[in-house]
Amino acid sequence: MNAFLRRFLDLWQSLARWYYGWRYGAVAKRMASPGAKVGRGFVVVQIDGLSHACLLDAVVKGYVPYIASLLRSGQAEAVRWFCGLPSTTPAVQAEIMFGTKSLVPGFRWYEKRTRQAVVCKLPGPMHVLQEQLRLHGQGILAGGASYANVFDAGAASSLFTLSAVGRSSFLQRIAGLWVFLLLLFSPVRSARILLLALWTYLSVLWRRVLAYFFPSKFGRLSLLAPFWHVLADVIVREIETFSVLVDIYRGVPAIYVNYNSYDEWAHLFGQSDKYAYRMLRRIDSQIQQIDRMRRRWAGREYDLYILSDHGMADCVPFERAFGISLGQLIGSRLQWPITTDETQVGAADFRGAPVLLADEVAAVSGRLPRLLDMGAKLLRRVLLRRAEHEPSSSRRTDVVVRNSGPLSHVYFTATDAQLTAAELEAMFPGLLASLAAHPGIGLVATRHAGKLQLYTRQGGACTAKELPHGMLEALPDQEELLAELERLVLSPNSGDLVVMGRWGLWGQDGLVVSFERQRATHGGVGGEQCYPFLLCVGLPAASLSAVRTAADIRQLLLAYSAEGEEHLPGVWPGVATQPSGSSEVARRGD
Repeated sequence: MNAFLRRFLDLWQSLARWYYGWRYGAVAKRMASPGAKVGRGFVVVQIDGLSHACLLDAVVKGYVPYIASLLRSGQAEAVRWFCGLPSTTPAVQAEIMFGTKSLVPGFRWYEKRTRQAVVCKLPGPMHVLQEQLRLHGQGILAGGASYANVFDAGAASSLFTLSAVGRSSFLQRIAGLWVFLLLLFSPVRSARILLLALWTYLSVLWRRVLAYFFPSKFGRLSLLAPFWHVLADVIVREIETFSVLVDIYRGVPAIYVNYNSYDEWAHLFGQSDKYAYRMLRRIDSQIQQIDRMRRRWAGREYDLYILSDHGMADCVPFERAFGISLGQLIGSRLQWPITTDETQVGAADFRGAPVLLADEVAAVSGRLPRLLDMGAKLLRRVLLRRAEHEPSSSRRTDVVVRNSGPLSHVYFTATDAQLTAAELEAMFPGLLASLAAHPGIGLVATRHAGKLQLYTRQGGACTAKELPHGMLEALPDQEELLAELERLVLSPNSGDLVVMGRWGLWGQDGLVVSFERQRATHGGVGGEQCYPFLLCVGLPAASLSAVRTAADIRQLLLAYSAEGEEHLPGVWPGVATQPSGSSEVARRGD
């Protein structure tokens, strides 16, 4: 009986090995060799915008069954860390990937000298920004792969990555065969994509029909709008996962993939909303596939890190609460008419995916058979018409306001230099104190003699050490927050004023004011915006309790490229070790 069982298992393993080679091998052969498969590699899966608190809540409510099983079995530890300011994806990824976020003051900002607006969702500006970041530190993905990130961090292959669009595309590397290989070698995946796409389209369409009769969070009826949900929540996600599986099979040394559908839905409906949490269930399924490939069929030994880049906070839009935008408020406080450039942004639809997919389609255009090439060009034109483009702000205005959720940078264009508190007071007497006194504003920050200067509702200017008692009472890690705020204000791209939306609005600790039209927000302070999570699978003996910041995560990942084996597999510089499963946070999923 035992001999029969062994032969059966051997046959099963042989069939499975053949199947995986048939399924992924043909695609892998189309791509360049990842080099010598020596040493351990890492796979980072980023769930954009999911706070540590919401992760635990999703575990309890059953939305992430695979992650819950990892936590409960002691195979992984999940820790809460501090992402700092601004609590946005571009800033956090810049620090993890390159070791600095000094050039990234938010999701949107304005460069006074060039009179150009920067928004971190368009490929051109992000390519320029990455070239500047490269001067500060080594990218963590040298020779690796990047999927749906802001930066590629030196990756040899990328897909849907803003800074690398058109330069190192996964689709471009496997040219015209990728669609056919995906369909022929993955019939189950193809069927799942079709069924999920159909279900997503019909369910969103149905909810929009119901919105005609019953007030809801969904917009009114549109035949095209559900298609963009299908594109972002099904097609892009499935292509990302397939690409990661191929890279693990090939033995690519460093892989970083970002799933951002939770972040998008949380902006629309709220961080704990059931529709946002349902996105987590689908991402959890992708993580299970990735971990299964890592454990069984990987081209090298891998460790899996699951993390988020920032959290969220429930919010009230400033304009809805007070009937005026921040730019209009500033204009009303000045003594003469001004022109204001303020982009009003709402989370109405998923418009980031069309931009990325359109550029990836352009990368393979001309390499496909004629009919497919014509279809690809038509698809690209449709995607670009739908894509969201923000104004470039080349027109000279008196005041430029750039909002990143509850964080806003305000620029006065009378001079190209950054203004100090004294200069602002001389130009606009009483403006700073007047803004700080508004019930929707938490802090107004500027610079004085190379230091941080603050204005609060209590009135008057003060340094960080002179901040009125209780001003930050609802916020943890006050010293770290003030240090982050000073670094932010003194960074070269920050506004003349940095305005923080109020936290603890209407006596609710987790409720903040956002300068964008959202239901959940991030970028500033308050709630769980600054508190994402990090979970490690594959190094159960290593405690992550010493991981506190993005810089600590960077050091973990850089150790994989260090020469020698002294840091692997479970002993890291500055990180204490302890027996697997002994950490309290490893059992928080129970």
